[in-house]
Amino acid sequence: MQWDVSAWGQWKLSGRCTDAKNDKVFEAEVVAVCSQDAGVVLRAPTQDEGLEYFCKDSFLAQTTLSLWELEYDATSKEYRRGEVIIDKAVSSQGAVEVGGGPWWSPWRGVSRMKQPMKFLVGLPYRFSRR
Repeated sequence: MQWDVSAWGQWKLSGRCTDAKNDKVFEAEVVAVCSQDAGVVLRAPTQDEGLEYFCKDSFLAQTTLSLWELEYDATSKEYRRGEVIIDKAVSSQGAVEVGGGPWWSPWRGVSRMKQPMKFLVGLPYRFSRR
């Protein structure tokens, strides 16, 4: 999973499922773009000042979703994007938020799930109603 979130205006998130169960692996990408004046400033909890006008959100982001099947490249020993399954599906009602600080500059990151957690989330599970 990786993300690139601007202080306001653009959110880009992508992630890969490369656990080859059923011989299918995928990459998804969500991109949301929102104008400067589309957000609403809201109160958020702060450490020293209680509730302050400290975050901004909107339900008006122009959002796209793309999904690719990944193909393994034996030469580079990496997965590469293959056939596109969903090619930029669009919504004009994406929910976006920034705030709570200290995100006054772009927020970028990468995360990888390691063992044993990766194994645990792959275990079968069953929900039951009581």
